[in-house]
Amino acid sequence: MPDDQAMPTGDTLLAHLVPKLTPQVEDAATDALAYILNKSKPCLSALVDLVTGNEFLLDPVDSVRTQVVREDKSRLDLVGYDSDGSERLIIESKFWAALLDGQASGYVRHLDCDKPSLLLFVAPEVRRAALWNEICAQMDASNHPSLVPFRDDERLLMSRVGETGKYLALTSWICVLEQLKGAASELALVSEIEQLVGLVTSQGDRRFKPLHAEDLDASIPRRILDFNRIVDNVVRQGVDQKWLSTKGLAAAAVADGYGRFIKFLGDFGERQTFELSIRISYSKWARSGETPIWLRLGNPAPVDLASLNQQLGLSEEWRPGEWLWVPILLKAAAFLEDVVEDAARQVRAVRDRAIEIGANRA
Repeated sequence: MPDDQAMPTGDTLLAHLVPKLTPQVEDAATDALAYILNKSKPCLSALVDLVTGNEFLLDPVDSVRTQVVREDKSRLDLVGYDSDGSERLIIESKFWAALLDGQASGYVRHLDCDKPSLLLFVAPEVRRAALWNEICAQMDASNHPSLVPFRDDERLLMSRVGETGKYLALTSWICVLEQLKGAASELALVSEIEQLVGLVTSQGDRRFKPLHAEDLDASIPRRILDFNRIVDNVVRQGVDQKWLSTKGLAAAAVADGYGRFIKFLGDFGERQTFELSIRISYSKWARSGETPIWLRLGNPAPVDLASLNQQLGLSEEWRPGEWLWVPILLKAAAFLEDVVEDAARQVRAVRDRAIEIGANRA
C-alpha cells in the first residue's frame, strides 16, 4: 500500500456491526488485534519493533492469547509469548473505560523478571496524556519501585519500573495499526487491518469530555423538554388533521431519548397503515449533527424503503433489513408554533412520498 494513502475513517463494516452486536467493543477490538498478530509473523515482529529501541530490547513474540485469567482473578486482555512459552508482553486495550483500581500496578506484577518484559496500554490518541498520568499516579501509590522515564515521543510513552527488567508503556491504537499495516504484504491482511482501524476510529469520537459548570445549567433539561413537546405537538397536529393515527399506540421512553409510535393514514393498498415512530435520538443527533428529532421506519413496510430513501435524498446509506431514519430538521429562530408547523410539514411530506411510491408499485 502507498505510504501516503490516508488511513480509513470509522465508516467500515466492522465499525458498523461490532457496537450493534456487543457492548464489549474493547474486547472485540482486542480479539481482532490478536487474530491479525497470530495470522502474520511480520505483524508480530512489527509490534515488537514499535516498542524496541533506546536500549530496550524485547525478545521476539511468537504468539498471543486473549482474555488470560490469572490466579488472582485478574483478566489480561492480551498476552504475548516468546518461543519458549514465556510471557514477554501484556497488552491492555482501552477506549474510554476507566482505568481500574490497581490495573497498572497489579498487571506489572504478572510480568516475568528474567528478561525485559513490558506492560503496554493501547488507547485513543486523544486520551494518551491523561491516561498516562493516571497510570503513573497509580504506580506511585503502589509499593513498586519508582518509575524511571525511559522514552517520550510521538509514538510511545515508556518508563522502567525501578531497576527491574519490567517496563510500562502507552501508545495509541492508530500508531499500532499503522505499524502493522506497514508490515503487511498481503492485500487481504491490509484490508483486515483497515477494518480494525475503522472500528477504533469510530470509538475515538465517543470520548467523555470533562464537565463544565455551564454543561449542568438548567437550560439543557429545559431544551430536552422542549424537544419532547415538539414531538407531541407534531403528533397531535397529524392526528387532528387525520393524516396520522395513534390508535392503540402510546408515548414511550426509548433507548436514547423519547418517542411516539404512530401510523401514517392513507392508501397503501392492502396495508392501510404504515407503522413507525417519531422520536428524539441523542445518538443519531450526536453522530449527524443535524437534528434531535427523527422518523424511524422499519421492515416490513408497505412501501419500498430503498426507493423512499433514494427519493428523499438521505445522506445515510440504507441497507435491507435496517431501520430507515429520516431527519426532521427544526426551524431556527422561530417560536414553538412555527417550529411544530414546519416539522409536521416534513413528516407529512414523507407520508405523501410513501403513498406515491406505494401507488407506483401497485
